[in-house]
Order: sequence, then structure tokens, then C-alpha cells
Amino acid sequence: MGRRFDVAGLIDLALPRRCAGCGAPLLTLCAECVDAVTGTTFAGGPQPVFPAPAPFGIGPTWVTAAYLPPLSGLIRGYKDGARRDLRTILAVLLTQALVRAAEAVSTRHTGIDVVLSMPSSAASIRARGDHPVRDLVRLAAREAGLPSAEVLRVHGRVRDTAGLDAAGRAGNLAGRMRVRAGDWHGATVILADDILTTGASMAEATRALNATGIEVVGQAAIAATPRRFRPESHSGQGLG
Repeated sequence: MGRRFDVAGLIDLALPRRCAGCGAPLLTLCAECVDAVTGTTFAGGPQPVFPAPAPFGIGPTWVTAAYLPPLSGLIRGYKDGARRDLRTILAVLLTQALVRAAEAVSTRHTGIDVVLSMPSSAASIRARGDHPVRDLVRLAAREAGLPSAEVLRVHGRVRDTAGLDAAGRAGNLAGRMRVRAGDWHGATVILADDILTTGASMAEATRALNATGIEVVGQAAIAATPRRFRPESHSGQGLG
């Protein structure tokens, strides 16, 4: 006898069981939680922000929202939980930031060559079983009409950054990023990530890329931590 499949069970596994925000059944994100996530975004679209204090050598990062609930829970659930069904929703927010970053680049340069995703440590990749940030950046870059690539890697062991202050994060990552083999010399790139916290990761990535002749001309992320950041212009909208 041939093997029988539990079709209902397969459908249950394929569909999200609960709203990632409030737990309502059979939805990725309910209408009320969509409104709540929208409430974390900046009026007028993505804003350029700096960490406070800003690491040496990095420019402003274009971010779409403040890292506040329920958006913060969605990002954590997507990256470190089992909610890969949130990728499309989060990509919409990152796409907006990438478009604004690219527009800002075009006022100073002829354009960009590629969007680079920020790398994860080997331990994180093993624990997650895939590359959620890389996949998110790929989707967002495609929606923004920009090419993307995975050029950076983390060399050696790094600690989990949760709970580390700005100095701790910088020391944890110092000298840890490398550029993969390839003909990237002279390229102009935008760095993309899910969250901007202290800016230590962006600063280390910029160091590694500059050392191999790659120019970082822009940065983008979905969200920034409100109490750590200030707008590029003091007359602009705040993050609180």
C-alpha cells in the first residue's frame, strides 16, 4: 500500500498558526497588528540616524522605524524564532530604507554596485539552521531594484551581543570581519541589516570593506533602537 499523507497536517504546518503580534489564529499579522507596526514607522518615511555615540568612520543609516513593540517582536520572531513567514512583511520595511539610502547615494555618486547583507557568526548560522538576515536583504534589495551579494563573513568566535554595551560590542567584533574572495575592488556598496543598535557591526564591516578597496556609500536597516539614536539633523523627527 502506498504511503498516505496527512493533507490537513501539511496545510497546518505550511500556514502560520498565530498572528505574530497578538496570537490571532491563521494569520501572519492581523489588521490591528499591522496598524500597530505602522505606528512604529517614521512619519514621512525612512530617516537617517546616527548611534549616540557614533563609532568612528560610519555615516548615517537609513531606518524605517523605531525598534519598539510589536515590530521588535516580529523581528526577533523572524530571526531567532520560527516565523520565517514574516520575511515578506519585514522586507517591505527594509525596502523603503534601501530606496531612500540609494536615493541619497545618487546625489553624491553615479550609483551603487551592490547591496551587502551583514554577516552572521558561524554559531548563529548553526543555531538557526539558515540565513534569515541574508534572505531578508536579498528580498528587499530585489524589491528595491538593486543587486545584492553576500561578501562579508565573520572570522573566528564572537560572543552573543545581547546585553553588551557599545564598548563591549565594538571589542567583541573588532577585526572579526573578512571579505570573501572575489573581484570586489573598487565597488561601491550599501550595507543592509535588520536592526541598528550601537553601530559596532556597521563600523567593523566598513573597516573590513575599506581595507580591500570597497567603498561603503550607504547603510540601511529596518529599525533603530530609540534610546541609543539621534536623527542626522537635530531639527528632524526624534526616535522616541
